[in-house]
Amino acid sequence: MIELENIYKVFSTDEIETFALNGVSLNVKKGDFMSIMGASGCGKSTLLNIIGHLDNPTKGTIRIEGTDTGNMTDKELSRLRNEKFGFIFQSFHLIPSLNILQNVELPMLYSRENLSSKEVRERAVSIIEKVGLVSRMKHFPSQLSGGQCQRAAIARAMMAHPHVLLADEPTGNLDSRMGHEIMDLLLELNAEGMTVVMVTHDAKLAAEASVRVMMNDGEITDVINGTKQ
Repeated sequence: MIELENIYKVFSTDEIETFALNGVSLNVKKGDFMSIMGASGCGKSTLLNIIGHLDNPTKGTIRIEGTDTGNMTDKELSRLRNEKFGFIFQSFHLIPSLNILQNVELPMLYSRENLSSKEVRERAVSIIEKVGLVSRMKHFPSQLSGGQCQRAAIARAMMAHPHVLLADEPTGNLDSRMGHEIMDLLLELNAEGMTVVMVTHDAKLAAEASVRVMMNDGEITDVINGTKQ
C-alpha cells in the first residue's frame, strides 16, 4: 500500500547538516496497525509527515498504491492527502469557532465527491455517532474534554473516507484512561479494515499494534510483526 525506499531527510544550515531520516525503508500493508516508537528527536514524526506527504524527503522514493509520488505537482499532492490520508494530531487542531459537527464536515470542502449538503451532514452525523459524540455535536471544542476533542478529531479524519489514518501521539495530551479509550477506538477502526500508522511514546499502547517499528537517530532499528503477548 505504502512503500518507502531509502528515504533521507536532511535539515541544513550554513554550518551543519542534521539527518532526521537516514536511509529509511518501510512498507505499510493494507490493514496494518503500525506503531512507530523511539526517543524524542529520533525522526518518528518526520517519518509520519513524509508518509502523509505533509513534508518532502530530501532523497528517496515513495510509492502510494504503486504510484511514485516524487514527480507529483502541489495540486496532485494536495488531492492525494485529501483522498488517501486522514490526519490525527496530539493537539487536536479543531477550529474553536466551529462546533463539532462543523469541524467534522470541514474536509468535505476540499473533496471531489459530489455530495449535497444534506449528504455531507448525514455522513458527518453518522461518523460522530460512531465515535460516541452525537450528544455533543453542537458543542464547541472549548466545551469538551481532551478525550472528546480527540474523538472529534478522529471523526474529522474519517470524514473523507481515507485509506490510511496517520496519528501523531494521539494520546499524548490525555490522561491514561482517556488514552486507552482513544486507542480502543483506533483498534476498532482497524478491525473494520482501516489502515493505521501511529507515532507514540507509550510502549504499552505501541505493543497493541500489529506491526511495531523501532527508531533511533533517524534509522529504523527493528520491525516486529505481531502484538506483544
